[in-house]
Amino acid sequence: MDKYETYEDFLAMNENINISEIDFYKAGYKSIYDVLQSTIKEVHRLENKNTILTEELNDCNINNGNLKEELGEAIIQTKNLKTKNLALQNSYEFLLQENEQLKLNITTLKMESKRMVTLETIEQLFDTKLARLENRIIKGLKDIDSVDNTNTIPNTALLHTPPINVTTLHDELSEVVRQCTEWWCPVHSNFIQLVKSVKPLTFEDETIIRRAKSRHAYWSKDNIVLCCTNERKRQSQPIVYKLPSCWPTLLPSDIDKLSNQFSTHKI
Repeated sequence: MDKYETYEDFLAMNENINISEIDFYKAGYKSIYDVLQSTIKEVHRLENKNTILTEELNDCNINNGNLKEELGEAIIQTKNLKTKNLALQNSYEFLLQENEQLKLNITTLKMESKRMVTLETIEQLFDTKLARLENRIIKGLKDIDSVDNTNTIPNTALLHTPPINVTTLHDELSEVVRQCTEWWCPVHSNFIQLVKSVKPLTFEDETIIRRAKSRHAYWSKDNIVLCCTNERKRQSQPIVYKLPSCWPTLLPSDIDKLSNQFSTHKI
C-alpha cells in the first residue's frame, strides 16, 4: 500500500479490489510500522556491532601499545647486546695479545733460568779462590823461611832477589767485594732487558722497580753510563738497595763477573 499516495489513487489503479478507506490506511500504517520496527532492529543490531567493534578496536590499541613497548625494549636489549659483544671482542683481542706477550716472557725467563747459576756454584767458586789464596800465602811464607835459613847465598844475590808479593786474604776478598753486584747498575746488570719482561707481584715491587728506574736514569744520563758502585763518591759506606720479590736472584752476568775476577789472580 505504501506505493499509493491516496485512497483514490489506489481505487483508480485497482477497480476490482473492494477495500474500505480505513482498511487501506491501516494496511499502509502497518506496512510503515513493520518497516520502522525492522529499521529499529537493524539500528540496534548495528549499534551492538559497533560496540563490539569499538571494544575490539580498544583491545587492538592496547595490544598495539604493548607491542610497541616490547619492541622498544627489544631494540634497547639489542643495542646493549651489540655493545657487550663489541666489548667482549676487544677484551678477547687484548687477552690474545697479553697471552702472546706472556708466552714470550715465559720463553725469555726459561732461557735465562737455564743459564742461571745456583748459590752452591758461587760457594764452590769462593772456596776454590780461597784455597788458591791460602796456597799462595803458605808458599810465600815457606819461600821467606827458606831465604832466611840459607846462609850460603851471597849478600849480592839476596839484594838482587825480587821481593815476593804476598797478597793477604783480606786484600783478595776486598778486591772481589769491590766488584759491582747491584741488580739495577747501568754497567754491570741487564736491568733494561729484564724490566721489560718482569712483572711486579706486589705494590712494594712496583715501588722498588720505579725507584730503580729513576736511579738507573740518573747514572746513565747525558749518554754517560757510570757504575753505581765504583763511581760513587762515598765508597766506604755502600748503599744496599732492596731487591723486588719478582726479580731473578742470579743471572749469568754474575757468574761471568766472578769468573773474570778470579781469572785476574792466577797462581
